[in-house]
Amino acid sequence: MSLSLPGSVANLRPASVLGHVSAACVTVLAMAIAASFLLKDDVAWLLYVAEQWLDGRRPYVALIEINPPLIIWLSVLPAAIARILNVPSLLTAPLFFATLLLGCVWWAAGILQLRDRRYDRSLTFAIVSAVLLLAPGVEFWQREHLIAAAALPYLALRVGERAEKGQRKAAFRTTAFLAGVLVGFCCAMKPWYVLPFVLVEWVAVAGGARFLREAVLGACTTGLLYVAAVAMLHPEYLTEVIPLALDLYNSGDRAWHEILTASRRLPMALAAAALLWWIAPRPLPDGGATRILLVFAIGATIAYLLQGKGYWYYQRIPAVVAVLLVLLSLVAALLRDPSLSRFSAGRLVLCFVAAIAFLGLAAPGAFQLKLMAQGVAATPAQRIQAHLVEVLRSSNARSYLAFSSSLELGFPIVNQTGVVWASRFPSTWALYKAHSHSPDDESAKNVSRPVVRWFIEDFTAVCPDIVAVDTRDRMDYLSTLQGFDAGFAQDWDAYRLMSSFEGIRIYGRIRPASSVNGCG
Repeated sequence: MSLSLPGSVANLRPASVLGHVSAACVTVLAMAIAASFLLKDDVAWLLYVAEQWLDGRRPYVALIEINPPLIIWLSVLPAAIARILNVPSLLTAPLFFATLLLGCVWWAAGILQLRDRRYDRSLTFAIVSAVLLLAPGVEFWQREHLIAAAALPYLALRVGERAEKGQRKAAFRTTAFLAGVLVGFCCAMKPWYVLPFVLVEWVAVAGGARFLREAVLGACTTGLLYVAAVAMLHPEYLTEVIPLALDLYNSGDRAWHEILTASRRLPMALAAAALLWWIAPRPLPDGGATRILLVFAIGATIAYLLQGKGYWYYQRIPAVVAVLLVLLSLVAALLRDPSLSRFSAGRLVLCFVAAIAFLGLAAPGAFQLKLMAQGVAATPAQRIQAHLVEVLRSSNARSYLAFSSSLELGFPIVNQTGVVWASRFPSTWALYKAHSHSPDDESAKNVSRPVVRWFIEDFTAVCPDIVAVDTRDRMDYLSTLQGFDAGFAQDWDAYRLMSSFEGIRIYGRIRPASSVNGCG
């Protein structure tokens, strides 16, 4: 599938010129963001796991991660590139993921132009890429961010379907199969997103479009191969990590009304988008793009709600991106609708309401992005991370551990300083969750005992030079571990408080570790 380039500059339409300039600007902006901002803690941890895997430490055995293996496999690529080029992986990883994201959008924009000539590829690329840069806020390159981009080629195939009905060309079949492969990747990274894709396919077929069997075949083939690869490479993920995640990670999920309250901007914007689409004049000159995006947005919102994690913004990124694109698609269709006069009251009211909904939904991501761009002193998390990096470097520490339910006290601090992380877990979330169970819950005790034992074993094996303790958590980590194992209490005697900073106590080991006497 290819697009013919114009023969001369004179043949370029104003929209094409604007599209090319906008596409170039957005590409530069994306790469600048990738090169300038540190990876989020979750992404930095996955990159660390990938690097450790390259060094021979097996994921899900030497390092406990509850995310499916595909995201680790993807993280191995920038880690390997960094080693080949002899540059930090914190540089190659964001550039790698930015390239993946922009590549998906460019491909989807090309498909969209071929399906409906009213869409300019470069301009579509610029607009959609801008949304993907704005929507996640500080949560760049999370699984959900990649899912939002990887879903676009399949969604583009569903636009203009009726005009292309009966097409069986080899190029189309190949494109549909490859788009289905990306759908399979999306579902492998987060199985909840089977729902929106199934919903889109069902609505499209019910509306008279043909069943995209090539895309479905690509998705199913990818899924089957993925499950087989996981069973061969990481059987521990299926036998040990998933049960652990179900017992600990999924405990304390919020009720739907709490999630809706925490994410109220999303359902409000989705309801506004659905209402605007419903009352907009028919037919909309958009090739069905608004309808397809709306169906996907509904499915992605339901998938987000079903996860029960309303307090994590990044989990709603696919739904947020889809709703923003629905609103933009609707406004674009209204502006190009020849049946409406240029300044008709109906057109202006619909566009105004869509703009308000867009701004309301995009505001949190834009605000987070602004804070991140302000630098290290903008948020408490950034200040704490910068302080810990300074402590580790000034003390020439070679190993480090943080007792905190948040990953931000460990990563990307470990990636920046190159210290050894003295735990198989990215944070003490497992210890925190195990401790939060009811004392009378025997099944929880059976899980919590090995979890506490793992933390103590890892600590004693490394005896980290620097230890950070998060007093903001509602748990006394040190008392819990000392009460569980008297040996840990003896090891902890080798540590003294160095300083405190914004609720974080920083301890240093004052005696050298000994193979006989543990940490001192």
